[in-house]
Amino acid sequence: MKQRALKCRVRPGMFADEWIAHFPTLSSDGEEHEAEAIVYSGSFVTVPDTREEQEALLRVYCMRESDSFVSVVLPQPTVENGPCVAVRETELTAVS
Repeated sequence: MKQRALKCRVRPGMFADEWIAHFPTLSSDGEEHEAEAIVYSGSFVTVPDTREEQEALLRVYCMRESDSFVSVVLPQPTVENGPCVAVRETELTAVS
């Protein structure tokens, strides 16, 4: 599986290395929704530098790519969608 980075917004969680990540996902009918997952510092391409809300890049693995979406595996599952979600290609960047 190819590793990529998913653009997200994060805010601090309850514990020092815990973050709440928010990112757009696509439903099976193509509608965009916002998902939320609890993630840990080791899940990011670069660890957020302060304990404030900020932009971040979440490390994900691509399972399937199509013209309209990419299925990715998250480091920790979302409550609503589990560990795999569909996102737009534009929400992903390469990991160096």
